[in-house]
Amino acid sequence: MQHVIGLGLLVNTGVDVAPSTPEELARTVRDDTARYGKIIRDAKIEPQ
Repeated sequence: MQHVIGLGLLVNTGVDVAPSTPEELARTVRDDTARYGKIIRDAKIEPQ
């Protein structure tokens, strides 16, 4: 039951839930970090 509630909370916040391997997750995190890092640098966003 807790799994279903947790899944519902993630889906309701807009998170895409999909099964994957640890390698796929690592690749997604690496790619997203690079993509969002570039967006942040290009927008000249500074840490607060």
